[in-house]
Amino acid sequence: MRRRGVNVFGLAFLDVMFCGFGAVVLLVMLLHGQTLARRHQIQQDLRGAVARLGRTAQAEDETLAALRQSLARATRETEQARARASRLRVRTAQARAMLAAIQHGRQAGAASVASLAEQLRTLERKRLALRAEPRRGAARVAAPRCAPFWVTATAST
Repeated sequence: MRRRGVNVFGLAFLDVMFCGFGAVVLLVMLLHGQTLARRHQIQQDLRGAVARLGRTAQAEDETLAALRQSLARATRETEQARARASRLRVRTAQARAMLAAIQHGRQAGAASVASLAEQLRTLERKRLALRAEPRRGAARVAAPRCAPFWVTATAST
């Protein structure tokens, strides 16, 4: 009989190879199932995080809007305060000018009063000098004694 040659790829070898391949496929399917479950859990966690961040962003947007309104109100109040301060500065300058004019008027009035008083004293001295001087050719008639006119004017008021 003739001897047959040795066949390296016999039926038993193919059985072992396909059994190993089946084991690998089974492991891949099991790991893939666990990977899918983990991926699903991660996706749910990420969706929850996105929802939380969305709510946080919405709350921050509301806070930002409130802060912008507050800033606008503060800006308006600042502008109003500046306008009010400007008006008060103008009024203060006007009041100071009026006060200076009044004080100048008082000083001028006091100087005028002093000048008029001096003129009055001068006139009174002249009147007394004229009274004391005898009149020429006429009989001297005694003038009634009365107070100067400025004294009677202030006494009657």
